[in-house]
Amino acid sequence: MLTNPVYGGAYAYGKTEHGTHYVEGIARKSARRKPREQWLALIPDTHEGYVSWERFERLQGTIHSNDTRTSAHHGAARAGAAILPGLLRCRRCASKLIVLYTGRCGDIARYACNRAWMDKGLPRCISFGGSRVDAVIAQQVLRVVQPAAINALNRNGLRTGRGNFWTRERVTALRSHHGIPVYCAERRNREGWLNLTQAARTIGVCARTLRLAVDHGELTAEHPLPDGPWIFNRAELQSDEAAKLVARVHARQRGPAVSNKEQGTLDLSMT
Repeated sequence: MLTNPVYGGAYAYGKTEHGTHYVEGIARKSARRKPREQWLALIPDTHEGYVSWERFERLQGTIHSNDTRTSAHHGAARAGAAILPGLLRCRRCASKLIVLYTGRCGDIARYACNRAWMDKGLPRCISFGGSRVDAVIAQQVLRVVQPAAINALNRNGLRTGRGNFWTRERVTALRSHHGIPVYCAERRNREGWLNLTQAARTIGVCARTLRLAVDHGELTAEHPLPDGPWIFNRAELQSDEAAKLVARVHARQRGPAVSNKEQGTLDLSMT
């Protein structure tokens, strides 16, 4: 799906080449993906995509760089529980470390470099268990990411059931107890949730205009925390009310794009 131009809002035709070849006198049909320059048609921005065309193009570059069939790929996580496959290099020969899984259930990760042994018959460069390394990296990642969510809870005056401030350990325990899933960008895109800035950019108005439309009841949005972000659903931005708002903005009326019935008028008399 991520390599389909439809994902980026484009129309494409003639991406696949079909052929027939014979094996021992029996006809076999085959198909192959043609390079983009050989496609019959590719027209970006023909419909609303899951992501913009520019972001789609960046994703293609990332996918290509993570392709393990290329010689200069950056590496990407594959099957298994290890979190650093393809990202560690041997200090001795600069080759990427491979991941080996051992243990009775095959779930114990071990990083190793066998390149010198495989290529030249030399002793293996390095090998070490992955559990401690993965744990340290995971802890550092959580140390950077979790404070933002924790600060948001405390800043909005939310406390634990016992009236305590939130900490990383308390948030982790709460999510584990209630089975609260981690943030998922794919789910967010699939369900169509946007923040104020993203929503305003989607329909082509400024954030202040969109916020005023919500304040006046023309559009609906969610605001879970007083000091948190406004959240819009893409379906609301495709409503008739949103279309009317955009039309007023584009018409550049002399009055504000968002009407205010309670606003008074200033009548200056010249007499």
